[in-house]
Amino acid sequence: MPIYVYRARTKGCEHCRSGFEQLQGIHDEPLKRCPHCGRAVAKAITGFTPAKGNILGAGNLREHGFQKLRRSDDGGYVREV
Repeated sequence: MPIYVYRARTKGCEHCRSGFEQLQGIHDEPLKRCPHCGRAVAKAITGFTPAKGNILGAGNLREHGFQKLRRSDDGGYVREV
């Protein structure tokens, strides 16, 4: 289940003014009120942390048991070394 971040739309309690995280199912209705003070809240736009390094690099793929393929001129695939 994803974790969503909510913040107060107006002045709220310390909990919602600084933002709080809520674990919810992807199809669950978004929260409309702070669970502590009852003020209106909205989902906040947050960033994400991308994977470090080249996740599709040959060394990383090999380390995790995968093989990198490239398309050849005849339409087939050739294993990269």
